[in-house]
Amino acid sequence: MAGILSRRVWMILGLAVVCVGGLLYWNGRRPVPLVRVAKVVRTDLKSVISSNGKVEPVAPSTMRALFGGFVSRVGASEGKSVRTGELLLTLDDTQVHADLEQARAQLAAEQAGLRSAEAGGRADELARLTGDLRAGEAQRDLLQRQQESLIKLVADHAATTDELDKNRAALERARADVEHIRKSKEQFEQQAGLDKERLGLSVAHWQAQVEDLQAKVNSAQVAAPQSGVLFSLPVRDRDFVHTGDLLADLADLHNVRVRAFVDEPELGGLAPGQAAVVTWDALPDRTWTGRTEAVPQQVVARGSRNVGELL
Repeated sequence: MAGILSRRVWMILGLAVVCVGGLLYWNGRRPVPLVRVAKVVRTDLKSVISSNGKVEPVAPSTMRALFGGFVSRVGASEGKSVRTGELLLTLDDTQVHADLEQARAQLAAEQAGLRSAEAGGRADELARLTGDLRAGEAQRDLLQRQQESLIKLVADHAATTDELDKNRAALERARADVEHIRKSKEQFEQQAGLDKERLGLSVAHWQAQVEDLQAKVNSAQVAAPQSGVLFSLPVRDRDFVHTGDLLADLADLHNVRVRAFVDEPELGGLAPGQAAVVTWDALPDRTWTGRTEAVPQQVVARGSRNVGELL
């Protein structure tokens, strides 16, 4: 019995060895798997956005008419380079000059009235009222002394009561005249104070008018505020312009920016300061480099699209 069990064990072990050997042989014939490796490096991620937009100057100078009138002369050409201070065009300022002279005359009159009010009113009127008051007070005081003397004389039977009554009536009139002149003088001085306030406001108004008209006269000679390219000049000789109309647009076109209209799904990957390369289908061989300046803060409808404006 023991011999049979031993033979079975050895048979099982032999079969196991044969199976293991067969498996090793079979696996040895399969190809070795290929594992690809790459060196990890840090680099920029690039994202391409196709859209439309417009090129605009970063710091343009826009010149508009400060008054309505005819264009006397245009001395520049659209698309040409100009220097700082170069005369571009001239407006007819005849009417503005006339308005300026009239405003200056009105200002001078109001300033004279203000000086008079600050001095207490018209000097001649004030002097007349002051003189009348002094004369009235002197007459009143004289009649008062006479009244006191007549009272004593009537008591001594040296004067009649009729003389006393006449002097009393004259004294009352003198007192009334003095009171009337005093009130007139007070009203005159009060009015002078009111005139001072009113004329002060009027002087300030006409000073502002003169400054405004002077600025308009100065603006009749339209000169370039900076060097650059005159990329818009919509007026011609003898054109009539209204206040606020565009006269010229000037900018340094060496420094421009793109206002790109980016569709809403592509806005999430944008951030300020990202490097950008701009291409244009019309000039496929040209590229322009820059950085994102301001990312859109809101989405607006533009035709059938919802876009954000990226600078």
